[in-house]
Amino acid sequence: MYYIFSRASGVALWCLLIFGSLCSCKKDEQQPASTKELLAAGKWLPVLLTAESTPVGGGTTTVMNVDFCAEEYIKLDYPDTFSALDGCLDNGEPPRTLTGTWSLSADEKKLTFTQTGSPPADFRVDGLTKEQLKISFEQRSGNIMRRYFYTYKH
Repeated sequence: MYYIFSRASGVALWCLLIFGSLCSCKKDEQQPASTKELLAAGKWLPVLLTAESTPVGGGTTTVMNVDFCAEEYIKLDYPDTFSALDGCLDNGEPPRTLTGTWSLSADEKKLTFTQTGSPPADFRVDGLTKEQLKISFEQRSGNIMRRYFYTYKH
């Protein structure tokens, strides 16, 4: 009788150990992607470009939305190169392929593109998720301040 009780206790203990170990296992929690990984996660397709022009010192702000071609994209590759198709020029020229390098500031609020043969262009990162990228760019031309707001999606 003692042998049967002892064997049953052993089987029950073994079952409890297996059950306990299965219950205590967690799914591997994935670390959130870094900002650089999110940026380099594939082609970004333009959704919206809003351009604002304001006279320096005040005045009326002009706002316009710009259409994109279906072929346009920007692709950031990890760790630091990019390619882009910039197309649909009104003058009938074919789309241009742009290449260069990109970098992200330490505070992750500034994205700098350096196109081959051109000076760097700094964009402010206004929002970034797995599905959407929002950046903006400011440029002064004479007494006009222009601001460009870009929205991209995957």
